[in-house]
Amino acid sequence: LLLLFVMKSACVFVVVLLSCVMVGTSEAQVETDSGSPWFYHGIEGPDFQTLQNGNNYDIRGYPKSFWSATTVTGKNMDEAGSEAFMRLFRYISGANERNQKIEMTVPVLASVQPGQGPFCKENFTYHFYLPREFQKDPPKPTDPRVTNVEV
Repeated sequence: LLLLFVMKSACVFVVVLLSCVMVGTSEAQVETDSGSPWFYHGIEGPDFQTLQNGNNYDIRGYPKSFWSATTVTGKNMDEAGSEAFMRLFRYISGANERNQKIEMTVPVLASVQPGQGPFCKENFTYHFYLPREFQKDPPKPTDPRVTNVEV
């Protein structure tokens, strides 16, 4: 069970959500006609359960699911993010063993593992959620730097 602590007003995350930023107050619990939360903007995302609502935050529980991931080592999050995003984008655009296109989903997860010292490079790991149709059998990436992981 993945737990995320999401600050609504400050957009501060334990796991940084790049594509799925929650802003506002209690409106965050509103669902669309399709049953997905408004902040998915009509794009598929993982199911979750709101465990606790606070004045400026939600604590959510996410069941285990498959995500495509890649790690870029460097000192600059913007450059690492661009490189990681393109690796993952190529995977969902067909750079996989089935040459199959995969719909874009939300959120994009980003995490940073700091280097050992002030001048050491950091590891930036980005994840794309895999749509429900690929959860049981995701296509294997052709780029060895991209993996499918259960989070």
